[in-house]
Amino acid sequence: MNSYPRPERVTSFATGLVVSVVINRLTGWWLNSGRAAGTMLLAEFVAAFVLAAWKSRGRRERIISWWAGGLVGMALFLFASGPGNIWPLTLVVAGIVMAAPILAGVALASTLRT
Repeated sequence: MNSYPRPERVTSFATGLVVSVVINRLTGWWLNSGRAAGTMLLAEFVAAFVLAAWKSRGRRERIISWWAGGLVGMALFLFASGPGNIWPLTLVVAGIVMAAPILAGVALASTLRT
């Protein structure tokens, strides 16, 4: 078993990080407004759909890397803007909310692919 990260995972992680930071930078913290939340969730859905539809092999690793990159991007944005007292809870809630459109995108891609 190869323990080195495959380029697909690294690319997915980096893309998730960049998308998360860019959306948060443009809209402010995405959980503070409906428009920002819609933008973030739509971006997560579309990216998960594309990553899952790309090819079946390594789908799970790409999606988990994307999600993890998004969480790291959100943590970086929070710390840059001043995390406040409840930042761990904020990141947990954001991670859970962010997982829903990712799972929906993967489910749709899986359904269309078969």
